[in-house]
Amino acid sequence: MHHREDLHIHTRVSDGDNTFQEILDTASRLRLARISITDHDALGTYRRDHPIADAAALGIELVPGIELDTDYQQMEVHLLGYGIDIENAELNAHLARVQAERRQRIRLQAEALNRHFRSDVIDLSRIFTPERDTVMKPHLYRFLRQQELVDDYAGFRRLLDEHARVDAKVFRPTLPQAIELILHAGGMPVIAHPGYLKKHGIRLDMLVEEMIRFGLAGLETDYPYWNPHKPDCSHFRDQKSERAMIAAIRELAGRFNLVTTRGSDAHDLETFNRFNRD
Repeated sequence: MHHREDLHIHTRVSDGDNTFQEILDTASRLRLARISITDHDALGTYRRDHPIADAAALGIELVPGIELDTDYQQMEVHLLGYGIDIENAELNAHLARVQAERRQRIRLQAEALNRHFRSDVIDLSRIFTPERDTVMKPHLYRFLRQQELVDDYAGFRRLLDEHARVDAKVFRPTLPQAIELILHAGGMPVIAHPGYLKKHGIRLDMLVEEMIRFGLAGLETDYPYWNPHKPDCSHFRDQKSERAMIAAIRELAGRFNLVTTRGSDAHDLETFNRFNRD
């Protein structure tokens, strides 16, 4: 793991706030050596003109990456994939399916919310933009939050559950299936923010031992579990508990001889800057 890397960043291609160019310019100012854009179920960043060359011109290695939603024991687990072939047919067929199903779900949820509020509180034309591959619940949340129709994300989730239940499923591969997808695309599969899983009761040692048999290669080790600026987004009570979790994950990775990675999971420049200045 290189301390001047950030291998977990989101852009407007999925649910991030910023463009690739804004991320790249900030990475240059922060003197990062290596970054990866890991948008949710999306590779749009890597389909723009010469992103790897643009990064290299600034002395930055851009590693083609992605974050896949997967299922493990009926729990959502996120899998990062690095060094993938963005033209891989199997991976792209999966992404096309998931993106289409996400669009249908968001469309139905937006219609349900507009009916509930008896007003067009959600403008889908501002969600279904040309630059965006993957549409997600946070896109709906931002509209409602800006209009002070919800107080926080927990309230938003309750609102969806009570007034915007829709008959639209989004396919989620099992964790072994997703690992296989990444491997078939020539990539390295890495479990994202494993501390969340440990906190929610999953035995990480058992998960790792099981997934190594399918080709799991690494664990995201350094990660901002504690956020003093956004307490409602923090999953750990303080920096001490965050450091203890990171140490436990690093020990686990060492025990199983796994690659370790560092990622901010930044969806905005504030988070990106803060994580990489520390």
